[in-house]
Amino acid sequence: MNKSATWQDQGLFQLPLYSGRYLGYSGNADYGFDNVTLGWPGSGGPTLNHQVVTGFVSNDFYIGNLGLSPYPVNVTNFTSPFPSMLTTLRDDNRIPSLSYGYTAGASYMPIPRYGSLTFGGYDSTKAAPENVTVVMGADTNRDLILGISAITSGQDSLLPESIVAYIDSTVAQIWLPVSACERFESVFDLVWNEDSNLYPVNDTLHDKLVAMNPNITLSLSNGLANSEQTIDIKLPYASFDLRAGDFFIGNITSRYFPLRRAQNSSQYTLGRTFLQEAYLTVDYDRSSFSVSQVLFPDPGVPAKLVPILAPNATDVSPVIPARKLSKSIVAGIFVAIVSALVILGLVWYFLHRHIKGKRKHPSPASARPDAELSSPEIETKRPQNAELDAQITEFRGYEVDGEEYCEMGGEGGETYTPEMSAQDGQTYTPEVSGEVIPLEMPAHPIYEMGGGWEGSELAVPKNKE
Repeated sequence: MNKSATWQDQGLFQLPLYSGRYLGYSGNADYGFDNVTLGWPGSGGPTLNHQVVTGFVSNDFYIGNLGLSPYPVNVTNFTSPFPSMLTTLRDDNRIPSLSYGYTAGASYMPIPRYGSLTFGGYDSTKAAPENVTVVMGADTNRDLILGISAITSGQDSLLPESIVAYIDSTVAQIWLPVSACERFESVFDLVWNEDSNLYPVNDTLHDKLVAMNPNITLSLSNGLANSEQTIDIKLPYASFDLRAGDFFIGNITSRYFPLRRAQNSSQYTLGRTFLQEAYLTVDYDRSSFSVSQVLFPDPGVPAKLVPILAPNATDVSPVIPARKLSKSIVAGIFVAIVSALVILGLVWYFLHRHIKGKRKHPSPASARPDAELSSPEIETKRPQNAELDAQITEFRGYEVDGEEYCEMGGEGGETYTPEMSAQDGQTYTPEVSGEVIPLEMPAHPIYEMGGGWEGSELAVPKNKE
């Protein structure tokens, strides 16, 4: 940060780990303001000025986090809040609503699949049409909560009773009740390590689990009693086949199973292990979100970005500022305009001569003094309450930029999502405006835990629960 010419340091403050504190995470950070560009320089992504940026002064985090909350940040006091990045994008009319779509990516696929983050909408090529829609929780620090009614693997039940869990993309593991973890231990021969607070997986156990290749299915609901709205999210074993760095397990790099023992209900969490196989769509304007099974389209299939309009939105004018045109395009436009003016001039000239010629040879009716002159009225047929034709335009900051991005690592191996329901129980159909363009984040090669990378955020330091 100190190498940035636009960095404005504000000092050392405590990290606002509102949800992370339930899991034992803590630490300070060097706060400041800087300009943030979404995408590689020159890729066309927007630059947001005067954004709150922090540098971690903590061993609890080994990769950076990009805040997705719309809520403001207080730095030096509680009377001068600064808008979040999501709110800044909306206030600058760069996205149509306070919403986003996200999946963590799956490096274990035969062709590794990339993480995807879309501001102002979602990518319909990555979200299965079936989903569960949930009204956000009242606690803004833990708003993405939903019910887990069952966890199964084949005929084995892995969750003794239904629970309510929080979706948190800032942590990696899945945190479940101890009773559920004990069932995982029994079914998959896992052994809890008290020193690292992890489930290490040695080579023998790894080979056994790869041969078994079990699927683990989470049955999710909106958390209401007797709810009929449910969705099953299936996770292959490859999504659990991860590595932890040497600073976690006995000074060696080791495989481990990303399951953590929760000590109470406030720790029940679905982290990025879950988000490898799930697509999350969040709509803060309607205080709701949806979860669906992620889809893995062929690598050559382009993203299909679906905007989510703000409630009562009627303006479908472009919200993305026009990009600077190249000289060749400008020259082409200039030639086209000049050509059009020349053609219009010739048309006017010939029409004008034709009209003058008619006046020199009046019709018999006009020669009669008592003739009634009449001209047909020009009838303009315009449909009433006409709706604008929609066309979805993809943001040109490509998701991958030609390189591989997988948020979660391992050893391994046209649909649309209905928009989320509001608190009144009504279901809103996604409003697709052809000119409203959601922003899709580009990516770069980051392997959080796989491929032999030695840095990881997949666990807290020793002796932390």
